[in-house]
Amino acid sequence: MMRWNRSTRLCMAMVVGAGALTQATEAASPPADHRNYAFLDGEISQEVLENYLSRAITIEECLHSDGYYNNPAVYHDADDDVRMILNVGAKFVGRAVKQWNSPQLFNKPGWLVAAENKIEAVHREDPTVIFQAGIFECISEKVNVVPIPDWVFEEFGMKPEQRNFSYDAMINPDGKLWAGDVNWPPNFTVPDIAQTETQLFFFFMAKQYIDIGIEAIHWGQASKIAMVDKKNDFAAWQTVLGKVRAYALKHARRGTVLCDAHMESNTFGLKTADGHFLFDFSSFPLRVKEDLANEGGGLLEVGHISSIYGRTPGGITPSGWSCKRIPYLVEFDIFGGARNPGVADLDSHWVWGYDEMSWFASLDEAQRNQWLRYAFNWLKEHDSVGYLEMPGNRIYQLKKNEIFRRFQANLKEHCSAGTDLEVVIKELWSNDCP
Repeated sequence: MMRWNRSTRLCMAMVVGAGALTQATEAASPPADHRNYAFLDGEISQEVLENYLSRAITIEECLHSDGYYNNPAVYHDADDDVRMILNVGAKFVGRAVKQWNSPQLFNKPGWLVAAENKIEAVHREDPTVIFQAGIFECISEKVNVVPIPDWVFEEFGMKPEQRNFSYDAMINPDGKLWAGDVNWPPNFTVPDIAQTETQLFFFFMAKQYIDIGIEAIHWGQASKIAMVDKKNDFAAWQTVLGKVRAYALKHARRGTVLCDAHMESNTFGLKTADGHFLFDFSSFPLRVKEDLANEGGGLLEVGHISSIYGRTPGGITPSGWSCKRIPYLVEFDIFGGARNPGVADLDSHWVWGYDEMSWFASLDEAQRNQWLRYAFNWLKEHDSVGYLEMPGNRIYQLKKNEIFRRFQANLKEHCSAGTDLEVVIKELWSNDCP
């Protein structure tokens, strides 16, 4: 069976009907894009990689469905995402499926079955689109309810046993990063990649994502996860990523899974001692600087606090090509919603008291449209290997302790919570076509 034509794995699948797909796509008229999006068998050229990064959009949990969302924020008119993806010409859909402290989702077969069908709905129209999964730097005792399949043990040369994953076996034995963030609840912490149990859990998630058609995985704050592994030339990370890539070579749609992570600001790209990158590209928050001359406004600036602009290192990528600086994405990050709305602090990564996505959502429509144009063009002018990941769907909070809501870029005529930002995204990408 050709990889392009993945069949549904379970007969219980919830299919996307032909009528629904027609309705979703009839309003989509993607901009002309004749660039190269071909890759195969574990390798992607720098040209193709950057083509994908230049058409990246975050549509958080767009592959989820009712009953399977991580966040209680209402997801309005989710079926419209197919139309939006095709209409704007997106090629890389970030954070499309994930579990954030919701590992019990893996005990519900319908979650990934429904996700696979949503991927296939898009691929019937444009098989070059990449969907990204998220595997993050957070675990809690909730992992204790997830059984370990035999194939996980076998992958690591271990004898299968009937047991669940163990939270205690994933944490660092010396207590590093144990509930280290005051915003995190007790017994919720960063897993240690040097622990075999963490490696088992990460492979467990990655394999199942690849099986539904995922071709990219974001690995969270990889440097934190490598709390002790960094002193061992990232041997544990090399093991996990090596196994994931080997599995993708045989089972992914095009034999490839693109891996990225948020990097520490002193590296912006994790490398082994011989100069090989662990990840295919880097990613980082925008790090918006408050514009004190324009209350509520924001700027991008090379060198502002921990910003990534102009700072990614060179080396050898997993595809084998060398670069003077590894390409990267910047995104509208979420890290707490509203902390102190309206208050500026130039030494903080909070923007007027909000996280980046909440700050962007706090602007009125005209301001948002203007700022997205500004950020897109600023990045093109200041860093040739940096790309803006568009905000298609992310959660945000405008008041402290308020319930999080979803910012949706969709057209208002198709989505009850739409903001029409889709128009600006399409405009910027259309004008950027060679």
